[in-house]
Amino acid sequence: SRHGSNAKNTSIEPVQSEDLVDGASLLPLIDGDVLKRRVPLFWFYYRALTPPRFAVRYDQWKLLATWDAPLMLEARGGPGGRNINPDAIALFKGAKLTGFELYDLSTDPNETKDVAEQHPEQRDQLKRIARDLFAQLQKEGPDWPETAAYWNRVR
Repeated sequence: SRHGSNAKNTSIEPVQSEDLVDGASLLPLIDGDVLKRRVPLFWFYYRALTPPRFAVRYDQWKLLATWDAPLMLEARGGPGGRNINPDAIALFKGAKLTGFELYDLSTDPNETKDVAEQHPEQRDQLKRIARDLFAQLQKEGPDWPETAAYWNRVR
């Protein structure tokens, strides 16, 4: 390995924690190896012009889910966007994932064809992973205070 000796002789100690949600070393990519993630890549958004979404990417598969929270349109017009407020946090912490779609990005990178019915094993596996990750975020996510006072102060 071209980077092996440098990577081992660093003064930075690796983080030892069971609570790490994400992160993967990119060093194997330097040698042309495959990136190995302990946790699949995932993301969510709830402040958009569409219903709230949660996604998980694993190998060539991407599972996309909506959640049963309402569309929060005040994010576009409130002070500072009001992206973080107690009402939004409460909705997030009580939401459930629904409306699952599965895409094979190796053949459909533009996500035009939902293949969940054709690949129930991959769909069900990623649904379990998505629900576990979403529950972990709900549990570990902080309860943010109201931010309107802050945005009114800095305007």
